[in-house]
Amino acid sequence: MSLAQSKPHTYRVIELLAECVVERLPARLIFDALALSLQGRFSVKSSRRVTFEILQHVPPAERTLFTPDLPCCVSFFRDGRCYFFVSRVAANPGKGKRMTLALLPPCALAFVEQRHAVRIPVLASAGLFAEIETSRGDLIRALPIDISEGGIQLEPICALDLELGTEVTVRLRLDEERADLRAKVHYHRGSRYGFSFVPPTSATHRALRAMVQIAEEHWLVSLGQAAAPPDRRR
Repeated sequence: MSLAQSKPHTYRVIELLAECVVERLPARLIFDALALSLQGRFSVKSSRRVTFEILQHVPPAERTLFTPDLPCCVSFFRDGRCYFFVSRVAANPGKGKRMTLALLPPCALAFVEQRHAVRIPVLASAGLFAEIETSRGDLIRALPIDISEGGIQLEPICALDLELGTEVTVRLRLDEERADLRAKVHYHRGSRYGFSFVPPTSATHRALRAMVQIAEEHWLVSLGQAAAPPDRRR
């Protein structure tokens, strides 16, 4: 089941966030206004804020950009689910060696059930280019519908007849990233095909992971624009 086919569900926010803090769970924080994505982990939970420890280095001069009320999208994975919420920065960042960032606690939390790998809807803004190369050498352009590190759903722009289990090469391009992946037809519904990737080399897997992360960032930003958090300055 893909994220595009699933509807988010509300969840017990306080209890889950408290568990994430105890587990120091990794999370991704996306700041669309800054065109920036940060890797962090849950650090502290209180009634008024949720604090994250940022795992990558942020120079002191750049920390001034994270001003109170700056919108932020947060995503994390736990127990086979992709969770996400929209929030705002609660206070200026901490001044320690590693930056800490406090966010206002979300009013609602949503998740999507997953089986193995999280499938991210691919928006046109992500710029992912995909082609299918058959065993006969035919190269067919396809529209990416959703993607994960384990597979991809594609809609070829012209008629294509592939049986279940057929092995092809899926060629993906996104900015500077390139990945040619061996894949097998997992399902065929209407004009769309679902492919499961054959385990790639480490270099190809790194490129694939980068593409999935970019697709996720565009998807989360779209969620943030559709469900902007309230302005708490009023």
